[in-house]
Amino acid sequence: MIDAEAIEDIVHEVNSKASSLVGGAGLMQKSTPTDRDDLLRVMAQHAEGLARFLNHIRENGGRP
Repeated sequence: MIDAEAIEDIVHEVNSKASSLVGGAGLMQKSTPTDRDDLLRVMAQHAEGLARFLNHIRENGGRP
């Protein structure tokens, strides 16, 4: 079972990474092709980090 403290950690991490992804996506329209490639790389890293975090929580019974 996931306790309240773990839920707070999950909410914080998801909100943080999602905010980074949304911000990066917003910058795509105004950026150069080179910058777009860099933005996509960073966005992929954030998405992969979030996926690892969520899998870790799931595999550890809801504990970060």
